[in-house]
Amino acid sequence: SAAAAAPAAPAASPFAPSSSRPAKAAAKPGAASPFAPQKASSPFSSAGAKAGAAVDPFKGALSRRDPTTAELEADNEAITRNAPLKKQSFSMGAGQLVLVASFTLITAAMLGTCYLVYEMGGITLAYD
Repeated sequence: SAAAAAPAAPAASPFAPSSSRPAKAAAKPGAASPFAPQKASSPFSSAGAKAGAAVDPFKGALSRRDPTTAELEADNEAITRNAPLKKQSFSMGAGQLVLVASFTLITAAMLGTCYLVYEMGGITLAYD
C-alpha cells in the first residue's frame, strides 16, 4: 500500500527552528509568564512614588534619637552609684598552665636548636 511505503515523519527536535515545532497550546489570556521580561523596580519603591525618588523603608517605625552626653553620664552615674566594688582575682586552671608550659618549652626548643645549628656552622651570616 502507498501509506506503508511512505517514510514516517521525523520526530520533532527541541533544537530545530521554531517554524518546524508543533504549535503549543495557547496560554490563558490573563496569565503572565514569570519568565517574560519585566520592568526593573526597587523593592523599596512604592507604586505612587516618583521614579528615582528615595523612599524610606522604615516609614511608620518609631524614630529614635541619639542620647546626649549629659544623658549618658547621668545613666552611667545612676548605674554605678551603688555598685559594689569587685576585687580582681587571678586564677590559673590546669589547662591554662599546660598551655603556657607547652608554648614556653616549644619556643625554647626551637631557639635552642637554631643556636646549636649556628654554633656548628650550619648557619653563616655574610657581613661583607
